[in-house]
Amino acid sequence: MTLITLSIRILRPRKMDVVAENSAMDPREGSTASRFTLITTLICGTTTTAPSTNAGPSAPRNAMNLFGRSKKAAEPNTDETVAKVQGVMELLEKKIAHLERKIDKEKTDAMGFKSAGNKGAGIDCLKRAKVLGKDLEADQTKHGNLKEQLRMLNNAKFDAEYHTVLKGLTDAIKQQLDTISIDDVDDTNDQMEDNIAKGREIREALSRPVDNPEVDMFDDDELWEELESMEKDLLEKEMQKAEPVEVARQTTEERMFEELALPSAPTTAVKPARQTTDERVAAEFAALEKEMGMAGMPG
Repeated sequence: MTLITLSIRILRPRKMDVVAENSAMDPREGSTASRFTLITTLICGTTTTAPSTNAGPSAPRNAMNLFGRSKKAAEPNTDETVAKVQGVMELLEKKIAHLERKIDKEKTDAMGFKSAGNKGAGIDCLKRAKVLGKDLEADQTKHGNLKEQLRMLNNAKFDAEYHTVLKGLTDAIKQQLDTISIDDVDDTNDQMEDNIAKGREIREALSRPVDNPEVDMFDDDELWEELESMEKDLLEKEMQKAEPVEVARQTTEERMFEELALPSAPTTAVKPARQTTDERVAAEFAALEKEMGMAGMPG
């Protein structure tokens, strides 16, 4: 054990003093504590106490690992943070309301003592109201700060979500654009122009009038004379159809007079009309009155 300690002192004289002290504390050769101290000193360059056999099942959380530092703590959850902030804000709101009630009570008591002439008690109440007012202002400031920070957190959370969506959209657009080549676009445009030109030529060809050599065999003057002759024949046929219609019409009128037995027009002068029935009755009535008047006269 002495040779090992001396060799270590030659290599690292400053740190090996601690090793020697630890070796002196445990004079037993081949002890676990001495070997652990020696190994950690040579590897890490620092002195570390050996683990106790009575230690618990796990080492402290902030203990350094043998070959590196401890793992980082997990990042805080945004939803949990928002819930905690809202909880603290609710507590502050309740505290602010309680302080406002206490301040109002102290001011009311101060006015009551003043009216009663108790100057000292009134001043004490007013002092307590002033102190409570400072606490109220501090709590209101805290509540405002939390409210502002919560607003910023919500905006940051929304901005993060927006950035995620925007990045996904940008990546999707890039992915789609990567499938398209500029040369392919140029070829497509050229093909479209060719199709349009070809379609125009087809429409013009289909709408072009077709010459019929059989139609050109006839003379226009002869066709015109034939057309005038056809028109003349048509007029003569219409005139021939009109004459029998007039005769048939007269025959039909005569037959109607005969069937109705209508009197013919008078050929001699018209005699005066006979006496109407009313005039005849009136004449008879006048004659009857005359006879009755004559019969009523004395003889």
